[in-house]
Amino acid sequence: MKTLKKKLIQIITLVICLLLVSSTAFAHSGRTDSSGGHQDNKNKSGLGSYHYHCGGNPPHLHDGGCPYGTSGSSNDTTTQKPKDTITINNAPSHMNVGDSSTPEYSITSTEDSNYEITSSNNKVVTVGKNGLLSAVGEGQATITVNTNNNSKSFTITVQAVQAESITLDQGDQELEMGTTLAVNAAIKPKNTTDKSITWSSANSDIAEYIDNTIIAKSLGETIITATTSNGLQASINIQVTEVTPKSINTNKDEFKIEITSSDKIEIKIIPEDANNKEYELLFDKNIIEIDDAGNITPISEGETSITITTWNDVSKTIPVIVNHVPVTEIIIDDSDISYISNNKINVDSELNLKVKITPQNATYKDYVWETSDESVIKIVDNKPEIIGEGEVTLKAISYDDVSDEISFIVEKTSLAVMIIAWIIIIAAFCGVVIGIIFIVKKVRKIISH
Repeated sequence: MKTLKKKLIQIITLVICLLLVSSTAFAHSGRTDSSGGHQDNKNKSGLGSYHYHCGGNPPHLHDGGCPYGTSGSSNDTTTQKPKDTITINNAPSHMNVGDSSTPEYSITSTEDSNYEITSSNNKVVTVGKNGLLSAVGEGQATITVNTNNNSKSFTITVQAVQAESITLDQGDQELEMGTTLAVNAAIKPKNTTDKSITWSSANSDIAEYIDNTIIAKSLGETIITATTSNGLQASINIQVTEVTPKSINTNKDEFKIEITSSDKIEIKIIPEDANNKEYELLFDKNIIEIDDAGNITPISEGETSITITTWNDVSKTIPVIVNHVPVTEIIIDDSDISYISNNKINVDSELNLKVKITPQNATYKDYVWETSDESVIKIVDNKPEIIGEGEVTLKAISYDDVSDEISFIVEKTSLAVMIIAWIIIIAAFCGVVIGIIFIVKKVRKIISH
């Protein structure tokens, strides 16, 4: 029985000791400063960012004095020390979005001069290096400076910077259909918070604004307006006109045409989407004619020009030369004539004369015959005919007065005389052939020996 009582007393004593140790541990849950308290930035105690542990008691606040009085440990010699002094100079109360400021922070502390600066709303004001405050959005934010045992706060109201003016870099314009015009708007002041601009057209079928560009679409007049987020406006009047001719292209810049041939002029008005492509042609009708298809027909040799003029006075002039390729040489060919001897011909023979014209591409290849004695050779339908005996000269004359001539002696020769003449010619030919054969034989003998 005594043994059981002894064990029960030991158990109760152990439980009391454990309770005392636990109470002491709670009372001193963190390192205390010279004032008997410490920071509780995470507010685990529920008493704020700072509380006391006077005499090892649980965390508590000193609202008018320590609630535990002197009931703590008789060995507690802790005395309260003054809190840190926090001084903030040049703290802004109002800022514009986009502004920044760095107040002057001064901390007076008996122990630790370190401090921390926080913002209650980082979407309004952010805290950067060295306490730099940046206004990033509209609203209010409380800036708090926390030291080891004290804190100080101030509130900043951040407001947007409103646009005060809007201007355009272009004035009223006249644009052709299909053309574009780059237009930009400038808002002042430069630090305006909301720089968004709404563009509109009084008639988007005539012109509209897309990606910093006005596009002229159809004939007419409209107004393009730029509006800021706070309702300021700037406008530009746009008059859209038809597309006018700017230049004229042709297939040739000069025409050289033979009088006996033709050519064609091809005309293109630039730009191709010009609304009115009508034009007039001016040229000398005594030299050329031009039909509706552009075919050029020479009328006479000479020089002129074709002037093309649009309705808006865009013009182009093209030189035109009408000429012919001249004859440079004419040769009478008598290779088909049967001569009696030298230039003698029989009065009864035919004059088979040919004429060769140079160059081959000469424009006028015609020629005429002239005779020095029509009683010997007469020209009939531009063809020479022998009609009598005697000496005569024939001349072939080209269009360009280039000529050649040939002379004949026309005589009456009997058949017998002609036969004798031919016999003589044949005999002479045979003699030449026999002589050649004889010489060849002699040469062979010499070579054989």
